[in-house]
Amino acid sequence: MRHPILVSIVFLLLFSCIEDSLFAASGVDVTINKVTPGKGRVHIALVNKAQFLLRKKLKKPLKKGIVKSLGESVQFTFKDVAPGDYAVQVLQDFDGDGFMTYNWLGLPKEPWGISNNPPIRFGPPKWERAKFTVTDSSEVVKVSLDLR
Repeated sequence: MRHPILVSIVFLLLFSCIEDSLFAASGVDVTINKVTPGKGRVHIALVNKAQFLLRKKLKKPLKKGIVKSLGESVQFTFKDVAPGDYAVQVLQDFDGDGFMTYNWLGLPKEPWGISNNPPIRFGPPKWERAKFTVTDSSEVVKVSLDLR
């Protein structure tokens, strides 16, 4: 009598593991181009609409990463990203303080970029131009750094 119960428990455990893997979150593969090799580190942030373009640490990003600026192009992968709308914000931090540095006019002094590489005209880009949608498959995002 104990064996059928044990078999049922093992089956339930296996089924729950298989079910979790079938509905696991996706990854977001980010390629950053136009990096200045050997100068500072590249900070990458995955954000939602409420966190988009906030300065300093007013709100933490959903996920973040830092990579060395070893070449003109670097890669980073965000794992376990739930389906939804996101944007990627990137900063090459030359001075190592972890923040964007601005000149006296309020313009960035360090290269930065945003997903979809929206054109920057009189003011910051809009969420609608920078967002992308993650579904149940992996998403590939390319960002080019620039001093704008």
